[in-house]
Amino acid sequence: MTSGTLPRLSLWVACLAPIVFLPGALDRWFLPKAVVLATACAVASFARTGDGRLPRWFAPLVAAAAVVLVTAAVLSPAPWAEIWGRWPRYEGAVMLPVYVAAVWLGTRIMGPRAPSSRSATLVSGVATASLLLGFVSLLETIGFRPLGSSADRPGALLGNASDQGLVGVVFAAVLLLPTLRAWAPVAAPGVQSRSAARCRRHVPSSRRRLRRAAGSCSSQPWLRRCSPSSRPHRAVRRRRQR
Repeated sequence: MTSGTLPRLSLWVACLAPIVFLPGALDRWFLPKAVVLATACAVASFARTGDGRLPRWFAPLVAAAAVVLVTAAVLSPAPWAEIWGRWPRYEGAVMLPVYVAAVWLGTRIMGPRAPSSRSATLVSGVATASLLLGFVSLLETIGFRPLGSSADRPGALLGNASDQGLVGVVFAAVLLLPTLRAWAPVAAPGVQSRSAARCRRHVPSSRRRLRRAAGSCSSQPWLRRCSPSSRPHRAVRRRRQR
């Protein structure tokens, strides 16, 4: 694989992770998404890229937060449930490392030195995931249940309506600026070249006008007397006369 293949692959896997589910599983929504996102982080770890780096304070902050969470879990009435997390989300020692790894993935792949093609890959991945999510959401809105859910708020590919709305807002935030740029009017190349040539023609003429104005001003004797450049010459003449 080339040096740009693994970053693009990890981005695609990470973008599709929120809509992944495992049919027939006891927990078909949350754990499959975590596994796919962890796979994206593993792929990114093999990519030979250094487009971004986490700040130095991030690791001590995560370590301090882990100490606080473990201490609170040990002192709670159900320590193991607090440490590992409760079904079905397992937002403890199972999911929190995946969240931290996702932050590392975004910094490594989409850092400040990332090429512009990387942003296009991100937009394509998010757009694909949003189309799939929107299609299933539309089917559920008109009464169909393609995933076999009997809940009043099924949540499409997220399994929960609240998560569905949150992911939809994040997708919209990522796609808003590229959509506005795509719809913005852009001048044709010929029009741009003509306007640039017109500006180049006007610049020399403006410079000539400024030179003429400066020459006409310097020819006026009252301007020479009032100009700051004439004051040192007057002081020199006075010294010579003395």
